[in-house]
Amino acid sequence: MQHIELFYDDLEYGVHAVELIKEIFVDNENLLIFDMTPLISRIATCINTIDIESTKKATLISFVPEFMKYKDEYQKDIQNTILTEFTTNDRKNLNFLYTEEEGQYNLSSEILEMRYQYYEFMKPDSKLMPEITVPPEMAYTMQFMMLIAASSMGKNAQCETRAQALFPMEDLIFNMKKADFCYPLKSALLVYLEHVYLDVEKEVGEDFLNQVWQLLEQLQIDMEKFVEVMQRLKRGSTLSRKLTGTGKFEEEFTEDQGIDKMEEKMPVDVNVEFSFVTNFGC
Repeated sequence: MQHIELFYDDLEYGVHAVELIKEIFVDNENLLIFDMTPLISRIATCINTIDIESTKKATLISFVPEFMKYKDEYQKDIQNTILTEFTTNDRKNLNFLYTEEEGQYNLSSEILEMRYQYYEFMKPDSKLMPEITVPPEMAYTMQFMMLIAASSMGKNAQCETRAQALFPMEDLIFNMKKADFCYPLKSALLVYLEHVYLDVEKEVGEDFLNQVWQLLEQLQIDMEKFVEVMQRLKRGSTLSRKLTGTGKFEEEFTEDQGIDKMEEKMPVDVNVEFSFVTNFGC
């Protein structure tokens, strides 16, 4: 551990130095006694210098939450340090959330661009569901959300208060509705909701519960959309098997007959096939 500072100068050249340092601290008891502030400050400064359009920025910040825990037990002092370093006003190129007028405009623009990109998928007669790839700006914002959420894991009241101020519930609701089919973003929002607003150390009020109901209504809409998409995917798979099976099988089912069969509802077990983690893209 006494030589770990030798890696600090390599942080600006790539992601490998941060990844290596992260691996050194995984389940390492030295994490409990090591002064993390200089290291976290150096990593934050490095990420602050990178343009948000770079995928490197999102990759680097994705390693940071691993420094917050020792054997799955979150360390409040380290959580507080990381959240402070990454949300200080001195590093304005770190704090990217879809909040207030500018953030909401950026989100709307990025979702609109993705609609053009996934136009074929959005059509009602689309048969396949592609893997959704988000733009670098959104990828960083999602990882930034995950970092803030991780700072509140284990019920850390100080970080919860700071995180709620950074991303108010009103903005979170707007993001959930505007995200539409962008399940990777919805996944990050749900993690944020769970650890910053639901599984918290502080008590919640009645106004907050009313806002939660708005989110639950949106989740119901998302699950219904997911079932519809899965039915489309299953119908497409069924048709493919009927049209590419043995010769005898093909004689019994013409292409038109196969398409007619696609109108049937295909069963979807939401409990088995719907996962906020896997199907929302993370």
